[in-house]
Amino acid sequence: MTATVLGEAQNRVVDWNRFRELQTLRESGRPAEALTEFEALRENATDPMDRSAILQHEALCYYDLGRFDKEVEAASEAVRLLPDESPTRPFAEFSLACAHGHADKSDLAVRELKAFLKKHANFLNDSEQTELRHDAQLRLIENLIFLWSFYRAVVDREWSQGGRDLPRTKG
Repeated sequence: MTATVLGEAQNRVVDWNRFRELQTLRESGRPAEALTEFEALRENATDPMDRSAILQHEALCYYDLGRFDKEVEAASEAVRLLPDESPTRPFAEFSLACAHGHADKSDLAVRELKAFLKKHANFLNDSEQTELRHDAQLRLIENLIFLWSFYRAVVDREWSQGGRDLPRTKG
């Protein structure tokens, strides 16, 4: 009897119809409810790829709720669960880089997005992945612009306070 119960626990399959319902719930503006249900769904999942997929959607819920630190935690765990050769790893890595950008860690997001574009260049050149590649490139640009704006503000402030040794930014 114990072996049967153990076997059943090890072979729990994610209810993907329920998963899609939760995606719709989140997209309809109810991320808190979806998050609670995604967490319950993940608790019953045993396969690391399934758990990672669910965690990526939990991260989206945290994003919608403005809880960017929790978004980073969920996205980090989603990446950690996947081996490097997993076909879903690029999506998890992209989600983590985006989460770092949302959490005001643009310097880290830039490094991760650059590494993502380089590491997965062949994958991203596939015609089916054009949108993902463009999205990664746009997010990289957004984070670079944010960092440049921050740098300019700091340098200009220091310059105005007498920091004559600092480089002056132009317009």
